[in-house]
Amino acid sequence: MHHVEAEGPSLQSTDHPEERIELNGTFLVRPEWGWNRGDPFRGSADTHRYQSQEAKPSGESGARMELVLDGNNLLPFHFLRTGDRMGRAVVKIQRDDGATGTGFLVAPDVLLTNCHVLPCREVAASAVALANYEVSPPNDPAGRPAVSPLDPVSLFVTNADLDFTFCGVGGLAYLGSVPLDRERMHVATDETVTIIQHPRGRPKEIALRDNRVIKTDGVVVQYSCDTEPGSSGSPVFNNQWKPIAIHHASVLTDSSEGWRIAANSRARYLNEGIRLSAIALWLDTAEAESPAHQQQVARLIALFSGFGRIGVDLTSGEPDPLPPAVSQTPTSLDALIERKIRDILTPVVDKILADAREGRPA
Repeated sequence: MHHVEAEGPSLQSTDHPEERIELNGTFLVRPEWGWNRGDPFRGSADTHRYQSQEAKPSGESGARMELVLDGNNLLPFHFLRTGDRMGRAVVKIQRDDGATGTGFLVAPDVLLTNCHVLPCREVAASAVALANYEVSPPNDPAGRPAVSPLDPVSLFVTNADLDFTFCGVGGLAYLGSVPLDRERMHVATDETVTIIQHPRGRPKEIALRDNRVIKTDGVVVQYSCDTEPGSSGSPVFNNQWKPIAIHHASVLTDSSEGWRIAANSRARYLNEGIRLSAIALWLDTAEAESPAHQQQVARLIALFSGFGRIGVDLTSGEPDPLPPAVSQTPTSLDALIERKIRDILTPVVDKILADAREGRPA
């Protein structure tokens, strides 16, 4: 936005210079909460009244105060720091056959990617994870580049229908991890998403613009955020950096907001991710192949925070017995009650949103 000088007296011309402050060259009335010059950080941000300067009458030309145009895209500055922290856990997956994908650590020794990136233990056993594969890696201990072999023997859980694979990996604990959440209400149509990825195997990139959610249901979320081959397995974050999905494909859509890949084509596409809440539900109901597999699934279930886990007996009010890896997670009565309420309300909200998208009356 162009910077302009607002009309008005200078600070030197007023009888009470402390009653007016200058911000970006524009004189504004003093904030209602008062400004303590000895401690300028005091005061609640919610009570700032910088916009209390009177706007010019309609039709009058000249300088005006800064405005929010076409939706507010302002974010707190720590958005960048949080994104950097989450992005450290995103790695490039290099397969032995030359194919590449993206994955992200969800525990110090577990990564998540797509099933079509790591479809079986044999492929995973010959693949490696490249950490901090960037144009300019951070110059700190957590920014150290590394190549680590995957370890499907320690953990390997996959499902082709939901296109996900959890796989063990070693030596990358210093990267941190992306916390998983089974909550289904972290994203809605018209919200924005951010994807950290390795498109076409390139150094790590991020899609920040033109990233609106177009469609969502209980299994997938579809968005206009850019991806390329090699982005498969990337984490999809909402605007609060909560992971909501794992990107997996570009899909045909009947939405007018999809993109044509050719000017003369009628086919339109959106990018699509599998919702983490759907993956959590699959884990809740998965049939174990063996006792070892059951323990691996139980460990993955324990990685998901949030409410809505299947297995609560509504008549007794007590959770069903869980494997040791899960039962060690503390559960309070308040959390159990909130979980039951959320389980009841979520399908109702999902139906209301679906009806609204289809134009059906509530």
